[in-house]
Amino acid sequence: MVTLHAEPICVRYHANKLSCASFCNVLYWVVLLVVPYVLAYVAGGLWSSDVLGHEQPAVRFRHEALVEAHATSATSTLVTLGWSSSSVLNAALGTSLRPSELRAWSEDDDRDGRAETLVFVLRMPLGEDERVHSVSLMLGLDVLYDRATSLRTNSSVFVQHNSPLPGLRSSQSADLVLVSERALRAGDRRARAPCTTDFWMLQTPVALNGAPNTIANITNRYLALCNDTMRLQREPPIWTPGVSDAFEMELRIRVRSRSLVIQPNLLEVLKLAFVQYLAFFIVLHALLRWVKGTVIKEGVVAVRMHHPIKQHRF
Repeated sequence: MVTLHAEPICVRYHANKLSCASFCNVLYWVVLLVVPYVLAYVAGGLWSSDVLGHEQPAVRFRHEALVEAHATSATSTLVTLGWSSSSVLNAALGTSLRPSELRAWSEDDDRDGRAETLVFVLRMPLGEDERVHSVSLMLGLDVLYDRATSLRTNSSVFVQHNSPLPGLRSSQSADLVLVSERALRAGDRRARAPCTTDFWMLQTPVALNGAPNTIANITNRYLALCNDTMRLQREPPIWTPGVSDAFEMELRIRVRSRSLVIQPNLLEVLKLAFVQYLAFFIVLHALLRWVKGTVIKEGVVAVRMHHPIKQHRF
């Protein structure tokens, strides 16, 4: 015999509106709707104010550089040398100016249009009897986040190393990281200003007294004005001692995808809350449905059963 169609038999149970069974049914729906919310709230993260995102920023060299070096010579125990990409600052350096060569390029290993590494090579010529013992290099970078979040900064980062031995070459690697005092805005929201006022590295190349600006002053101003700053997590530098007619410094800045603390928009908050609520609701619904059916079938409360098939008594 072939089964062509099948339908389950629905047995209905009825009760008066003002009865214990009706009260239990109301209690069932209250518990089913309210308890999942309470459980999700107690578990934490129901109304998330912060979420984690991942993004690799687009970084570009702004052609802003400042070099400070200290050396010794046969006639002096300390010789201060400097150079920058600003002609105004170079003029203020006076006799301390040492024109240098800075080469910069980027490496995009995965060809996604965003550089994974920025490479900078500085070459500073030296006098015949000059010996370098300390070098500091500050660079201006344009950093753009436009995927997980929306943020653009004119950043100033620097590296510094010194040694009692005269140096021939210094090489160092560092990771570029974002430091924020508050959670970032979601990518679909209007970008916030990273600084209280407009800032860039060589904004004021010369102080009010006519002295050239220094890396220390620029760094202090950068940290004071900006809430979202870029920092370098530096590895120990490799200092090669020696004597030559020029000092060379190489810096490799790695730009990686990192976790960001982001403030979600209202729609995303509601979506996350609904998913958590639904997770508890499904489990609780299955449990309460079984309890409700058991209570009714076992006659714990008084109900009237209506069976679609007429029950015959013999």
